[in-house]
Amino acid sequence: MKTSHLKVLKVKPPGTSVPLGRLFLLGSDPTNTQDFQRKLTAVLSADVAGYSRMMREDEAATVKTLETYKQVMFSLIRQHQGRVIDSPGDNILADFTSVAKG
Repeated sequence: MKTSHLKVLKVKPPGTSVPLGRLFLLGSDPTNTQDFQRKLTAVLSADVAGYSRMMREDEAATVKTLETYKQVMFSLIRQHQGRVIDSPGDNILADFTSVAKG
């Protein structure tokens, strides 16, 4: 029979005694490695060099160009079995995972 374990960690800034909150970790028995699966992940974080300067010079054209390039990047990420996690402003954050048994 599998049992779940709940671990509570108090989160506090260094040098203080007052916790800001609690972090709850819920999962299976950490000592049971029978169902363990390793996940290898490659992370991609990309941004536009000179973005602030480009926005100052021509905001409308920069936004239009950025959106066009983002769509190309999203497509390439999907083609390589990746996942876009977030894309705020001129940044793209994506991951590419594979599962290794063992």
